[in-house]
Amino acid sequence: MIKVRLIEPSWYKPGGRLKKLKKLLIPSPTLPLLAALVPADIEVGITNELFEQVDFNENVDIVGITCYSAKAIRAYEIADEFRRRGKYVVMGGIHVSMEPQEALAHADTVVIGEAEKTWPDFIRDFKNGSPQKTYCATNLAPLEKLPLPKFSLLNRKNYVFFAGNDSRLKLMPLAALPVQTSRGCPHACDFCSVTLFAGKRYRMRPVKEVVEEIQALKLKTIFFSDDNIFAVPSRARELFEALIPLDIHWTAQATLSIADDRELVRLAAKSGCLMIMAGLESIFDDTLHSVAKYVNQPADFSRQFKVFEEEGISVMALMIFGFDTEAEDAFKKTHDFLNRQRIDYTLWHPLVPFPKTRIYDKMKEAGRLKSLRWWLEKDLVSSFLNPKIRFLHYSDEEFRRQFLRYYRSFYSPVNIFKRLVLPPKKRLLGKLIMNITLASRISAVNSVLEN
Repeated sequence: MIKVRLIEPSWYKPGGRLKKLKKLLIPSPTLPLLAALVPADIEVGITNELFEQVDFNENVDIVGITCYSAKAIRAYEIADEFRRRGKYVVMGGIHVSMEPQEALAHADTVVIGEAEKTWPDFIRDFKNGSPQKTYCATNLAPLEKLPLPKFSLLNRKNYVFFAGNDSRLKLMPLAALPVQTSRGCPHACDFCSVTLFAGKRYRMRPVKEVVEEIQALKLKTIFFSDDNIFAVPSRARELFEALIPLDIHWTAQATLSIADDRELVRLAAKSGCLMIMAGLESIFDDTLHSVAKYVNQPADFSRQFKVFEEEGISVMALMIFGFDTEAEDAFKKTHDFLNRQRIDYTLWHPLVPFPKTRIYDKMKEAGRLKSLRWWLEKDLVSSFLNPKIRFLHYSDEEFRRQFLRYYRSFYSPVNIFKRLVLPPKKRLLGKLIMNITLASRISAVNSVLEN
């Protein structure tokens, strides 16, 4: 019997150590889905290096590795070691799809693009003794009749979802299993590679099949991993109505602009929506326009936040810093704005020039990349706060200092109390737990950098 080992690499921390975790809130669906696409006569196992050691001595026929850019250097190290030991290595994922020639220096086969057809084609050819060097998804995959992801192959003790019960999970809405109901995004923002990989057209799974997957996995808490679950309002309405009888709780990504359709927001809440993760990116018009994020209108943010708050849905505001149009007080102004709005949560990230994006090309042309292949530099990938570009308005140290100062302040005890308790918000206990959890993670980042 052919044996396949699927591996999700870890990434490097400052000092050259590999990142290790005790538990993760949401498992990635990629490897469980790949496992489900393998014929029943092939044995499949999954290793997540964040928790487990990679067994280079394992007797396997195929090693499959997927990675994001921050994990690329470690993915290549794993691939090289397995090949040195005579194992057949196949690589895929969004980074490999953007840099296939780079990956071919470390793998026997590279899968480019979505894997629903190419991965089974590779398995068939491998069984026949004729695997190709590259498999490229020439067409975007149809989303009908997708197999049920094999989450059963994951080590359950590594994920918060499997350790909790329904009441606990309602307090921690990000402790969930992922379900995808659509792919694609038409907005093509300069800093994002989603459109490059998944296309500009929304492709939607049949609602009936989404419901069947939820029921088959016996899920009560879900993270819908769509790039924008509200993207097509008529379809979102159909989906939410079908979710109501399931009595579930869910979180998803969305744009704030859907607040203009209050009836749809209300239906989302009725169907179990606890929180949306909204990519605001910036509170400044000129910044958003400079990177083609036209769907966001900062003048409307306050009103849109209020709609979600009134309908009982939390907002997690996703912010990016380091754009050329920012003034030096961007951190403070963003911090003050989010606190005034009493936003439940926010996640901050520096601007990262991912390969093949327009931001990458602009920074390369301007000579502002720290390295043309920054993802292969351990010191650049060891922390998300190690800038990959030369900022216009900050030194590296000043960027880190201001980023952490105001990010930590947002989650300070005083600001948590003001945002959540004066007056008290709905689901107060769960929001306090989430805020304290996020605060501890930011403190851990600061501690690593200081050491």
